[in-house]
Amino acid sequence: MLDRVVQWGSFLFIGSALALLVLNRFEAVYDSASLEQSEMLVMAVSVVTLPFALGKVIREGDPKSRRNWALLLGLCAVLVGLVFLLTK
Repeated sequence: MLDRVVQWGSFLFIGSALALLVLNRFEAVYDSASLEQSEMLVMAVSVVTLPFALGKVIREGDPKSRRNWALLLGLCAVLVGLVFLLTK
C-alpha cells in the first residue's frame, strides 16, 4: 500500500513539474491572471508531492539518482540563500 502511495505521489510530482513548465511557456505568450492562479496551484502540488518523489529515489537505491537529487537540493539551497542575501 505504501509503495503505491509513493509511486503515485512520484508520478504526480513529475506531472505537476511538467505542467509548471508548460504554464511558464504560456505565460511568456499570454499575460493572464488565470495563468498565475494555475501556477500557484501547480507549485503547491509540486511542493506537497516532492517528498514522495524523493522517497522513491531513496528506496530504489540508484547512486546516480541520489547524487542528482543531492545536487538539485544543494543548488536550491544556494539559490534560496542568494535570494535571501540579495533582498536584504
